[in-house]
Amino acid sequence: MKNIERKLVTIVIEQAVESRLIRDLHRIGVKGHTVTKANGSGPHGRRAGEIDGGNVKIETVVGSELREAIIEHLEQNYLDKYACVVWSSDVTVSREQHF
Repeated sequence: MKNIERKLVTIVIEQAVESRLIRDLHRIGVKGHTVTKANGSGPHGRRAGEIDGGNVKIETVVGSELREAIIEHLEQNYLDKYACVVWSSDVTVSREQHF
């Protein structure tokens, strides 16, 4: 099996907008994703957790062009409106048809 280079895009965002963001991601071409509960702290302090809904971490593996589309969509629709952060990293994957 051939290994291929892709981008892992990780988004940490308020749980309240999880469903909306996932719909958006699939609409712009994401084939799959993983969601996990997330908590921690950052420049604005620690979130209160379940009281204010908490955060989720959404991860997806995509090509470079789709990575750019995701980040652009987040910049236009989420980053200034919600507690949200996004980063990406290079990954090597097998089973190219899944990505």
